[in-house]
Amino acid sequence: MKRKTAKKRLLVRVSLVCIITAVILLALSGLLSHVEGGPSFRFLKGRKPVACRSELTARRWRSKNYFYSFPADFNDICLNARAELISAGFLDRTRPPKKSLSCLYVLRGRFLRGEVAVLICKDHDYVGYEDSKYARLNPKDGWVTVEVVCVRRLWIPW
Repeated sequence: MKRKTAKKRLLVRVSLVCIITAVILLALSGLLSHVEGGPSFRFLKGRKPVACRSELTARRWRSKNYFYSFPADFNDICLNARAELISAGFLDRTRPPKKSLSCLYVLRGRFLRGEVAVLICKDHDYVGYEDSKYARLNPKDGWVTVEVVCVRRLWIPW
């Protein structure tokens, strides 16, 4: 009788450990997952990035840079971005604050996630080549380029 209850207890404990391990692994994979196509913000209106570059930062952290380039009114994009990003916890680092040619918003890193920076440039078009290190911003009236930089503090393959 004691043997059957001991086996049942052991089976329950092993099952419980397996379930908890599976839940933890699923939670971590969700935290570390990467959204294909780049980060999504409402002010971008579903646009896909025109380019994506992966770089190492000065602290040897990995950063992923997403570039969105499209014809739009700079002031409208900045107003929409400001409303969305400030409410999401981003800090406005735009200098000077009025009549600027660019806007910068930064979200400080938390736990496993590193910093996120959003730079919006007025009257520029992103021109990329097959070799991404030769890509650049060209002046172009009526265009807006948004660069989203996501930094990972841990070395995690993307």
